Amino acid sequence: MKWFKIILLILWMGLIFSFSNQTGTSSSSLSTKVLTRIAITIDKDMTDEEIDEFVDKYSFIIRKVAHLTIYFILGILAYINLKEYMKVTPALVIYSIIFCLVYASTDEIHQLLVNGRSGNIYDVILDTCGSTLAILISYYSRRRLKK
Repeated sequence: MKWFKIILLILWMGLIFSFSNQTGTSSSSLSTKVLTRIAITIDKDMTDEEIDEFVDKYSFIIRKVAHLTIYFILGILAYINLKEYMKVTPALVIYSIIFCLVYASTDEIHQLLVNGRSGNIYDVILDTCGSTLAILISYYSRRRLKK
């Protein structure tokens, strides 16, 4: 079971890497496609102009929620992997958060090397918040279940 958890973590990190490796144009196009599908699901009768307005209005929010969500899952995977090698203590929480912070930092540095992308310290903070939330939920829910 340990290997399966490690493989999941590596695959998830690979997914994050692949998103970060997209050019700025490709990344924006993906966001636009997702938001267009959401808009059409909400209202099938939206005009192209209304869809464009919807995309413009919610693009920033959707991109930031994606950061939170992707790193929330990374936080869970980091926590359950480190838990295999450490006792469940506050140190486990700290090491899990540090792991995710380092990965978020290297992810943003990687984006500096991708055409049309930029590294953003605020994304590192947002990513770390998403993973920290997941790690804290995992830690405290396990502690509650043991009582």
